[in-house]
Amino acid sequence: MRFLLLIAVLITVFATGLSIKCYQCDSMTQPQCNEYFSPKEIDASECDDEDMPAYLTKYGQRFEATGCLTKIHEGIEGNRFFIRRSCYFGDLENTREACETEDPYLPYADLLDCEVCSEDLCNTDVGQQSKPTWYTIAAFLIALIFARMW
Repeated sequence: MRFLLLIAVLITVFATGLSIKCYQCDSMTQPQCNEYFSPKEIDASECDDEDMPAYLTKYGQRFEATGCLTKIHEGIEGNRFFIRRSCYFGDLENTREACETEDPYLPYADLLDCEVCSEDLCNTDVGQQSKPTWYTIAAFLIALIFARMW
């Protein structure tokens, strides 16, 4: 029993030490990043290796990447939407600044939706459930083992 508890604690510690991975793209330069997102054609990024957005540099400190961001703007030039997917840095409970910051490519486009999620590669289609990560699966299996023991 203590061994299983130790394994559960180690998995939790290991998982929190890993940086989050997100898709980073925009539908203007990569058409496969549009509302019919094709993750097979977009590389995932380790967010801790990425630069923070310009609006955060004014604070003079490095924020940890805590999630993935998807912003949907009104479309331009015959496109229905302009979509940007990126890493999110900062407090997951306070996404206002990230969502209200104008896009550097399209500062004039109206924001239609902005979502932040906190699991690896969760910034796929807006509203789509993210696939469970290995951490979620491991936690489920450990819980199942504990339930069988009692």
